[in-house]
Amino acid sequence: MGKYEQALIYLTKLLEFKTNDAFALKYQVETYYMMGRYKESLADLNKLLEINTNDTWTLKAYEEVVRECVYNNLFIFILNIYIIRTYCFYKYTPIKLLGSMYYILFT
Repeated sequence: MGKYEQALIYLTKLLEFKTNDAFALKYQVETYYMMGRYKESLADLNKLLEINTNDTWTLKAYEEVVRECVYNNLFIFILNIYIIRTYCFYKYTPIKLLGSMYYILFT
């Protein structure tokens, strides 16, 4: 078991007793982020924003995680378009491309 997984076990146990512990939530956000688990990171950031809506660390971390999500999904989308155009006979129309992009980025 890696250090990140072990840290998540301890943080999860701590948060079972103290559900609104901002300190533990921040470290859990960072751990999820380092593991590339952005959905879990965003869920914890939402909890932190409920605790304190004006926390600058939380707002900056939220922006960074969202940026990383968009970047990763956009990269995957562009790679998929390249593969489809290179190896498939079926060509996407611009409407279908926009629909696919919306689906990848927002679902």
